[in-house]
Amino acid sequence: MILDRIWNSFSKEEFSNETIISIASTQYQLSLTERDFPLLRNYILIQTVSGYGSCHLEHPMTLEENLINKSIYDLQRTPRGIQIAALDAFYAKFKPAANEEHVLNGNNFLKVQHRTDIVIEQVKKVKDSLGKEKVLVSLLGALGSMIDRLVTLENICLKVFDKNPKIIGRKINNTSIEEYYGIDQIFESDIIIMSGMTLLDSTLDKVLVNKIKPKIILYAQTGANFIQPYMELGVTSVISEPYPFYFCSGGVSIIKVYNTLPPSYTLPRLLMD
Repeated sequence: MILDRIWNSFSKEEFSNETIISIASTQYQLSLTERDFPLLRNYILIQTVSGYGSCHLEHPMTLEENLINKSIYDLQRTPRGIQIAALDAFYAKFKPAANEEHVLNGNNFLKVQHRTDIVIEQVKKVKDSLGKEKVLVSLLGALGSMIDRLVTLENICLKVFDKNPKIIGRKINNTSIEEYYGIDQIFESDIIIMSGMTLLDSTLDKVLVNKIKPKIILYAQTGANFIQPYMELGVTSVISEPYPFYFCSGGVSIIKVYNTLPPSYTLPRLLMD
């Protein structure tokens, strides 16, 4: 849905004019403040003249061919993760004004805490906008740092789902981790907190395609630059973290929060000339 929308929004010439400068398939160790057991994550990182784009993966990906100097248009039949990263890099040229911008400094632990603070503040704002006495929140992906904060919020009932068999059935801060097997589990929620990685397995698409859907808070490293498609398709709040990410030690990370697009915002297509 989202990828199809993007592929159909630009001409062959526009996609062909932008080529891959660099591409890497790499791994990182997820912070123990987010998982209470060692977990390696994988991601694809692509650079074009517009900037960087990424897609986090469940499993390592071997790049079967040299994609350097290939155009974005040439990647339409590549694996979905490569398409997401390439289109994310293509979208890096579009920079709508954010409602908030945060600079993350310090070591990975401090950055995780700051990042979690940003997500929690959005949960509070969306919760207050609903005007309900009790709010059901579903978190897709059992991040311990986020669970620790969510359980402290008043008048929230929290459900946490994950696909990783290493964590299903365990508890974090007295919250059980349930196996995620489909969107029917989450549609009773008032708020869903999702990561950009849900774009990879089409979970995000399946949520957005419904006319009646919960409020969606999306924190995105994967597809961090797809602000306009996310907002137009019904995401309530986008917490965008483009590369370099918080776990890239020794540098600054930027997080931008979008609750609305600027009035009459359209893609500045002249930037592609």
